[in-house]
Amino acid sequence: MREYRGTFHSLVRGVASGDPVVRTIVDGTRDEHAARIIAVFVELGVPETAILRVALRSWIAFAEEVLIELALGTETPADEIVAFLARSAQGVVDAATAPPHPAG
Repeated sequence: MREYRGTFHSLVRGVASGDPVVRTIVDGTRDEHAARIIAVFVELGVPETAILRVALRSWIAFAEEVLIELALGTETPADEIVAFLARSAQGVVDAATAPPHPAG
């Protein structure tokens, strides 16, 4: 990631992301990442729901921001970033699968 920081930043946030062809490719890649992550959690026994799909698709954007800010913007060790992202993904899944609070 750090070796290709300019390219990653450009694709996710920069001028290149305004190009419709690049935008389609980036969005398709996000969808593929989300599908893979969803599949892993489903394989682990998490029920696949619309909320789970939206939550993990949203987590992809969160992860991109973390990578831009921490991996590209600091010298935070990669293992710390990966551990943080793993915990945050689990937190998103926990929130998406928690029973609703009763109305009160």
